[in-house]
Amino acid sequence: MKSKLKFQNNMNDAFKYKREFNYLIKTIGLCKRGKLKEARKKLNNFKSKDVFKKYYLNILYSINSHNNLIKDAQKNCQELAKNFKTSFSYNLLGNFHKFKKNYKLAEIYYNKSIKLNPKINKTLIDIKNYRKDIKKYIKVEKKFNIEKLEFTTLEFILKMNLSQLVTISRPHFAKGYTNIENLLNQLSNLKKFSKSRSKNLLLIKKIDFLLKKNIKNFLISPDYDNPYFNLGTINDKTFNYKKAANWFLKSNLFEKNERYNKNILEVLYKDNNKKKFINHIKKFKKRRVRDFSAYAISNFASNQWNIKNYYQFCDEPMNFIYNENLINKKIISKKFVKSLEKVIINFSNHTKTPVVIGYKSLGNLIEIKNKRILEFKKIIVSRLLNYRKNFSNSQSEMIKNWPKKFGINAWYIKLKKGGEVTSHIHHGWISGVFYIKKQSLNTKDLEISYKYKNLPSFKKKYPKINLKTDEGRLILFPSSLPHRVLPYADGKTERISIAFDMVPH
Repeated sequence: MKSKLKFQNNMNDAFKYKREFNYLIKTIGLCKRGKLKEARKKLNNFKSKDVFKKYYLNILYSINSHNNLIKDAQKNCQELAKNFKTSFSYNLLGNFHKFKKNYKLAEIYYNKSIKLNPKINKTLIDIKNYRKDIKKYIKVEKKFNIEKLEFTTLEFILKMNLSQLVTISRPHFAKGYTNIENLLNQLSNLKKFSKSRSKNLLLIKKIDFLLKKNIKNFLISPDYDNPYFNLGTINDKTFNYKKAANWFLKSNLFEKNERYNKNILEVLYKDNNKKKFINHIKKFKKRRVRDFSAYAISNFASNQWNIKNYYQFCDEPMNFIYNENLINKKIISKKFVKSLEKVIINFSNHTKTPVVIGYKSLGNLIEIKNKRILEFKKIIVSRLLNYRKNFSNSQSEMIKNWPKKFGINAWYIKLKKGGEVTSHIHHGWISGVFYIKKQSLNTKDLEISYKYKNLPSFKKKYPKINLKTDEGRLILFPSSLPHRVLPYADGKTERISIAFDMVPH
């Protein structure tokens, strides 16, 4: 195995593999666009399976996962763990057994993963290492070697694409996935090197600036490689809530952030431990932690326990829903909506995700360089400012601390008959949805409520509303409000909408 992977340690042996790297990147691209038959065919024709075994097995595992071929996926997973005894491979195998509800076996592999020193945020490490590599060509190398630079860049692009692969055991992490896609799209315009040393040096500086600008987007890991978190999850699933809370706390310490506060709150709520729950949310407020999942859980818990909400984004959040049809108000035309549909479908890739039973686009639609997208952005920004004006008398955190500068992150959701979007929240400030295409009019298929995920209800009633959705309709609401899309009933046409977040800079 070491001889077959010699190129990983010796750059001089690597140049002949550039074609293979490009081949694998294109294959992953097919997976990301949902063209799994083409991806499998391309992978079957790949001639360097042994040399690129780790990459090959990861892609094959993703394809088998998407096609729900559980036994084949298990073989891929076991082969990865057998040939590459790393923290990641054991964690992946543990995740597979967690999916199969073999929790005792999953726990064994998670503990093996911990013993092999798991890495914190592998994606961020890859970005930092790539920056070091490209700078080395300027500072260290006496003779500028363009082939080495091209290979380093291709290897980095492949690693970024691999981190986007969705599998049975490795879910889609929306924000991280989108950030990676945005970075890859920006990098695709800069990766063309020439024979001119001066031009290449200028190109390297541009790439370095791009990476530096994007690094802040990867401070929270999109990898789902944290075995501590996974041990917390299986203890949660087996009702060992005290152990689960301890593992989630260790997950925070491991990643040196507070990403898993929401998980701690969830298990404390399930354990009906009001005292510890209140202590935790008071700490969040004191430290000025802004966590939208924690806002949602605290809001639901205060409703179910009939206690004061010590940690809220806005009081009575259901009162902050803004709902209007832009076509009926003559702000836009039907022709504008049709042309916008063509742009978003033709200029972006899409993937299947666990939350969306249908398709979600990749990257940020707002970054597409197109006249219609620019017009759409202006409309959304103006409606957001109007939203703030409407609720200007509110003393809530949401309005009082309204961001001075913000961006828009947008993606499309495409559903066919039976498609739905399960309950979730966003991590923006204000979230919204704009409806592009929908045949069944007057259907109240957008549900907004206090109910957070699958948390149990200690009393039967909680605030809930179902809203009508039709072409040209815009709905805005606080990002802390859980919402879902009910199964789409129409079998003739697709249901297409643009979901978006207003995100503070």
